[in-house]
Amino acid sequence: MKNHKSKILALCITSALLYGCGSDSDDSSSSTMEVQAYDGPVRGMIANYSCDDGSTGSSKATDDDGMAVLSGTFADAPETCSVTYKGNSDAVDMENGRDMSGVTYSAPKGLFSKGEPATVSPLTSLIDKQLNGAEYNESTAADVLASLGLDEIANNGISIKELLSDTGSAVEKLKNSNKALFSKLAATKMILSDAVSALPDADPSQIAFVTKKLSESLVKSNPDFPMNNSGKEIVVNLKEKFKTSDFADKVESGEISAGDIEQALKDNTADATQPEPTDPETPPATGGTGGTGGTGGSGSTGTGA
Repeated sequence: MKNHKSKILALCITSALLYGCGSDSDDSSSSTMEVQAYDGPVRGMIANYSCDDGSTGSSKATDDDGMAVLSGTFADAPETCSVTYKGNSDAVDMENGRDMSGVTYSAPKGLFSKGEPATVSPLTSLIDKQLNGAEYNESTAADVLASLGLDEIANNGISIKELLSDTGSAVEKLKNSNKALFSKLAATKMILSDAVSALPDADPSQIAFVTKKLSESLVKSNPDFPMNNSGKEIVVNLKEKFKTSDFADKVESGEISAGDIEQALKDNTADATQPEPTDPETPPATGGTGGTGGTGGSGSTGTGA
């Protein structure tokens, strides 16, 4: 009997080293989930999340693919969490070199699901702003997309869920199947990125109206946007103009003519550039990958409830 007990003890000790003996803990702390910051992929944004169980956490800066690795409750139950991303001083859009410092993206609780792609973008940010703390629902998302003039995307083989959660892949589909709608989406999300970040106190309906009006003018002048009429890729930077003037108010009220809007866009247009990648061996990603096992190389830090 004594020898039998000794064997059991030895087995328990060995099991404890491998899995934990007599423990009710699980491996949820090692779960991770990637969430992409995307206008194009944005490098240099920090994520902060908050979940229903009271836990919070933050990430290291997004990588060249716009990816941040989140752990804790966010990885295990992302549908219970909201998340905000903010650009560092060196944040940059890896597709076109746009300055993304100070840009803020967010996504509402209820948008993401474990094991599925996840993206924060100008689109999720405006929807989050419209929800004003409420949980995600597709009806509100559809209304916001319609206010931006993007409701027709749903008639081109891309669901609202895919557009919001796997934006990079949705953009690639449109690029290959509907060039006009691709250009419309590219212009909308670029202008919306600046508007939703630079106008934090504006009503979501104003942001949507101004974004739609400006993006329509931009695409009218550049039908193949982000390419201009000379075939050169361009970017529009309106962040400072929104911050330092009543430009948005005047666009909304109609005080600015169509010609003046076109000129304002021209004055804030520059050639796109290609940022130097941190890791030249890694090709850019197009969309988030959802949850993964393991600890991840650039995981988040979190606090329990």
